[in-house]
Order: sequence, then structure tokens, then C-alpha cells
Amino acid sequence: MFIPVCHWVEIEENCERFAASTKRKSLSLYYHASFTERFLGLPQENPDAYRETAAMMYVKNLKGNLLLMHGTGDDNVHYQNTEVLINELIEAKKRFSVMIYPNRSHGLSEGKNTQYHRYDIYTWYLIKNMSSDQR
Repeated sequence: MFIPVCHWVEIEENCERFAASTKRKSLSLYYHASFTERFLGLPQENPDAYRETAAMMYVKNLKGNLLLMHGTGDDNVHYQNTEVLINELIEAKKRFSVMIYPNRSHGLSEGKNTQYHRYDIYTWYLIKNMSSDQR
């Protein structure tokens, strides 16, 4: 049986058992202005777009378990995004797991065995959260 592993923005509609998310923007205001403004315009001119694209706005809709992974050296999606999202998950009484990769950039690829570890964690998390009839 297929178990969806999806990006945070898809959780609202498609992920009911569990999801894994890396490098997600919890709030577009914390993302690179040049990239964000190209697609959303300025925050003061288009506040609805900034609100609607914020993963943290959909925390209440999360069903199941969530695995968050983030590199603290990510200069694209800053680590602040993960902390903001964690606070929202706690406030909403949602269960989640976090795997932090120290000094890893956006690609989570630096360091010996980082790629292996990341995929091992994905696999472990999938198996851990599957019901016995799905294994």
C-alpha cells in the first residue's frame, strides 16, 4: 500500500497517516525576499498571499505524524522557519519528530554519511508509522 510522504503544503489535503518535510517555509516573510516577492509581491501589497502560503497556517489540519528535517546552516530556508513551525505544532498539540543537521546547508548533503543518515531516517520513520498490514 502506498503511504504518502509529502511536502508540508500538501499535508492539509493528502497526508493523513504521516508526512516528512525538509526545508519548508513556515512563513514567506522569513524566506529570501527576492524570490518571494517575485511570486507574491510585497507583503504590504499582498498580505493574503503571504498568509495563504505559510505552512504554519495549516498546522491545525495535520492528521497523523510529521517528521521535520532541517540543516542549521541553510542560508536559503533559514532555521528560524523550523522553530516557528515547532512552536505552532506545540500550541496545536500536534505530535511530531525533528531531525536537525548541524551546519548542513539547503541540500542537507555536507558531512560524512549525511545522505545515508537522512534516507535511513526517512525509511525508519516510514516503517515506524506504518500499520502492520502495510509492512
